[in-house]
Amino acid sequence: MTATSTTVTCWAAAPAGLLPTLSGPRRRAHVLARFRTAIYLEASGDIVALLTQDAVRLPCGLVMPTHSDERPLDAVRGAAMVGDGAVVVGELTARVGRIVPAVVPRLARPGAGIVRYATMLVTERGRPDIDPSMADGLAEPGEAEVTATRLVGRGGGLTPAGDDVLAGFLVAAHAYGLPAPAIRDLAMSGARTTRLSAALLRYAARGESVPELRPFLTALGDGVDLVPATDELLRIGHSSGTSLAIGALVAARAVAR
Repeated sequence: MTATSTTVTCWAAAPAGLLPTLSGPRRRAHVLARFRTAIYLEASGDIVALLTQDAVRLPCGLVMPTHSDERPLDAVRGAAMVGDGAVVVGELTARVGRIVPAVVPRLARPGAGIVRYATMLVTERGRPDIDPSMADGLAEPGEAEVTATRLVGRGGGLTPAGDDVLAGFLVAAHAYGLPAPAIRDLAMSGARTTRLSAALLRYAARGESVPELRPFLTALGDGVDLVPATDELLRIGHSSGTSLAIGALVAARAVAR
């Protein structure tokens, strides 16, 4: 990180899927929300998150090398810009210095017994903000679209619980090769929810999510480290990790061997 007078420039890590947004021409951005660990921006309809090391690492996030204790982002003020390989807020510039993978690869289909055990873990340790049974129809061709429509935007906050359930299902469906055209279409067409959550659903439709979801899905396939992987996922947010797990487990049950 370098500083000149009051300006600060740092090299940050960006998911590959965010590069088209960041590599375009520099343009003015609007601050959607500002927290200690994150600033959420909208530029020409694109959502970009500026994140500290201790933030939840969203697939639309540019992760700086600093902790929020060193540089709390809720104290950063000033005009915001996105583009030319960087995010600028006031005197702070975060420039892409490293590309990190965000797409979950194709994974081995899980065993039915492991899925049952994981479901028990999530039920016992999770903090659901939504009735898990509401997601059961996502893997049923005749019910998927209606179920997804009922879930979109359900719950409060920047990422409602229903959207997190859908995101977990979409990423798991991508990983296991489970067709889900109606739900992917809903996610890609601009779901009626918060702007941040709609963007995350589009990423999820491409198999991109928070990094904690990948070890959970991998553990469902091989049974290794399932408990720590589940606990890591459940720690995300108040209920976001639980909701992601609920959605992922619906897809896992549909393809379990």
